[in-house]
Amino acid sequence: MANLRQFWSDLRASFWLVPAMLVAAGILLALMLLAWDMLVEDQVLLWILGLSSAGVAGILAVFAGSLITVAGVLLGLKLIALAQTANQYSSDILYDFERERADQMVLGGFLGIAAYCLVVLGAILGIGGSIGIPVLAVWGSVLLTLAALGLLIYFMEHFARSLQVTTVLARILAQTQNAVARNFPDLWGEGDDNRPGPMLPEGLGQTILALKTGYIQQINQEALLHFARTHRTPARMERAVGEFVIQGTPLVSLLRGSHPDQPTTRALNKLYTIGPRRTIRQDPTFGVQQTVDISLKALETDDRSTAVMGIDTLTALFVDLVSRRIEPPHGFAHGVLWIIGKGPSFADLLRQVFGQLRQQAQGNAPIIRHMLEALATIASRTRSPQRRQGLLEQVRHVGEMAEETVPAYQDGADLRAYVRYLVAQLEHSRSTWQAEDLMR
Repeated sequence: MANLRQFWSDLRASFWLVPAMLVAAGILLALMLLAWDMLVEDQVLLWILGLSSAGVAGILAVFAGSLITVAGVLLGLKLIALAQTANQYSSDILYDFERERADQMVLGGFLGIAAYCLVVLGAILGIGGSIGIPVLAVWGSVLLTLAALGLLIYFMEHFARSLQVTTVLARILAQTQNAVARNFPDLWGEGDDNRPGPMLPEGLGQTILALKTGYIQQINQEALLHFARTHRTPARMERAVGEFVIQGTPLVSLLRGSHPDQPTTRALNKLYTIGPRRTIRQDPTFGVQQTVDISLKALETDDRSTAVMGIDTLTALFVDLVSRRIEPPHGFAHGVLWIIGKGPSFADLLRQVFGQLRQQAQGNAPIIRHMLEALATIASRTRSPQRRQGLLEQVRHVGEMAEETVPAYQDGADLRAYVRYLVAQLEHSRSTWQAEDLMR
């Protein structure tokens, strides 16, 4: 089922599906109006048209040729945009640009109207032009061509807006927040973020090997839990969603059993969707990494405004994450542990993101200040001692980097003072909340 769902998602996202459907719709509409013209002969519309069969055929030929030419130009602009996106932001977001439904609709609209005109043109030429002028179908081509002008205006406005970094970051933010809500639905209380997870004994009976090479895009966790319960064997995920797996390397380990047989290997591999790229649906950390990539690319090119917007987007994502329980996808049934999942933790994600930013932000006082403000904002949204401790460690790391790379006469003194202030605030709030917890 997971593979079928991923196939349908990829099919919907493919660049050719919508244009192909609109071309088919154009052909079908032309055939319907031609059939209607054979039943209804409207002399008034024919008089308004005021053209011979040859004149109408010439106009339709111009319509079709122009529409196909414009569609080719639009496709060329789309390819240029993809190249620019990969160069300026990150190659990881090309998939989202390919999925842009508005661009598919515009391109498909032009091709569909061109197909409509060609079908009507063929009917007019007919066999020696003997079937006359299909008035309704011809007027339909005129109206559809006028509609194509509206599509062209819309495309130019949408195309320019889609290349803006604000639009790119807003799309990543929305997709990632949806994935976060779907994969981490439980809000965080005040529990321990570092509590040990469930363990299975070493030396498991079976190690199921991957049959494909690629990124794990989805795991059918319900089916995996059903498999473990049906075969009465707990299982451990050896690879998490978003990780790269190589054919012949461990994918799942089972507690019971001896040598893995082919039916079991195939059955468990079918529960994993493995493809050439990562996706956000079950892997919200991919959206976080995309935002980090955009910020790093901006810092490389000294594009400070884009880097600031990237850090702001990361702040919004971490504010959402810090309030949620982020745990591996363990599988329980009636209180019995059957699946030991593998997935990210808040602490690991925080270290990875701000570790990458620190490396690229060295010596950049405004960006360092913005990173500190981001950490302060995230810390203000949680009372978890472990998560605040992780944020405090990041503040200290950023402060150490600032002290080493920003001279005192270049805002270094202000940064050090701000770091001392944040450290004091975080340590004070932590001790205050711990005292409150003891009094409860």
